[in-house]
Amino acid sequence: MTLKQLSQLFAVSERSIRMARFVIRAGVPELAAMVQQGDLAVSVAAKIAKLPADEQRRMVADAVATGNPKRALSKAIATNQDESGELRALKKAWLRANDDDRHAFREFMEAANLPPLVPA
Repeated sequence: MTLKQLSQLFAVSERSIRMARFVIRAGVPELAAMVQQGDLAVSVAAKIAKLPADEQRRMVADAVATGNPKRALSKAIATNQDESGELRALKKAWLRANDDDRHAFREFMEAANLPPLVPA
């Protein structure tokens, strides 16, 4: 069946069908089961399915333990996206920085005993 036929059959968008297919292919079985049971939106599951399998399992287990897995996973994804945004901003700042600023940043990281975020 085509995406269009599937979307008509299930009365959902083609995008939802693509996300569901991705969750089935890349997600751990526990994640797919949550979507099938109606415990998690396919859009949230698709974001989680992008993570490594062990991280997916940990997130699902932690969320189930809260008693409200749908809310817990939605919140975890929002937090993860915020962190991703911060990393993108840091990368952009690094690319805009001049050599002196980059050197000062490396010295700061060394003085604070933090691992380097970018190669020397």
